[in-house]
Amino acid sequence: MKQDNILPINAFYITALRDKRSNSRPPARWVNKKTGAIYQRTGMDSIDLLIYIMLLSRADKDKLTCYPSLETICADCGGLDRRVVWQHIHILEQMQYIDVIRARGRPNKYYMRDFAEWAKDPHY
Repeated sequence: MKQDNILPINAFYITALRDKRSNSRPPARWVNKKTGAIYQRTGMDSIDLLIYIMLLSRADKDKLTCYPSLETICADCGGLDRRVVWQHIHILEQMQYIDVIRARGRPNKYYMRDFAEWAKDPHY
């Protein structure tokens, strides 16, 4: 059973997220295992934004948390590969848009950290 979205997501927040808020976030870093090259990114790309909006649309209004499985996230994002989704979740976590609370044998808990900060003072 799909949960109804009860969290108001508006275009103003998405615009602020894309234009202003991504510049002040810590960078996401990862290492290419084959070459040893270190990559770094500070802004969201389109897949990051898609996954973040999907998680935000599933979050409850009071706690700003959600519990979708990786398969649910993949399906909601148009059939993205599990590995791609997992990599982008790690990137969002490193850039401090979300917090992921991992529990063995249970679905991960996703906390919408950036939206919670923005909701306290909703402006650029």
